Amino acid sequence: MKTLHPRIEKVPTKDFSAGFTIIELMITLILLAILIGIAGPSMRNFILQQRVKSAASEFQRGLTLARAEAIRRNQRVTLAAADASCSDFSKGWRIFYDSAPGSSANQCFQGSETQVMRSDELDASLAVTWANADSNKAYLMFTPTGGVTMANGAIGASSWSVSVPTIPGIQPRTICINFYGRTRTLSGSATCGSSG
Repeated sequence: MKTLHPRIEKVPTKDFSAGFTIIELMITLILLAILIGIAGPSMRNFILQQRVKSAASEFQRGLTLARAEAIRRNQRVTLAAADASCSDFSKGWRIFYDSAPGSSANQCFQGSETQVMRSDELDASLAVTWANADSNKAYLMFTPTGGVTMANGAIGASSWSVSVPTIPGIQPRTICINFYGRTRTLSGSATCGSSG
């Protein structure tokens, strides 16, 4: 005669080997902190370098727009710093028809002049500088033929730089404008030459 054994069910048990111990977690966090410490400065420099490139591209687009508007409207168009003293491009820039009565082409935007475009302020770490400032006013004036002129009527090529002055390791971008108002961007502190 067969003996019937009662069915024995296996009771599930918890498997503690699948988790982390506190020591493993601490070692992982220490390694992660070391990696962040190594990669952090490089990532910051990469981000700043991209901001320099972006600001230089935006500035070059502004120059191209100002030149195109001068030709299209057959009128003098100025690109100037947007701050009140008309000297600090980190506050952005304006493109406008420099034709206010009595302004005698003073290179600064006045309320009665027609504004074509205004850029946003730049990141606080960036600086826009140029080689041939005229009375400390940062501007470029385009003639109806698309050429570049100064307030005194002299035609002049121009060289601009977008940089991070506080961090020497960030490569600046140089924007060159020739006598005809055409632009090009170069990496580093390049020399544009007499023709831009």
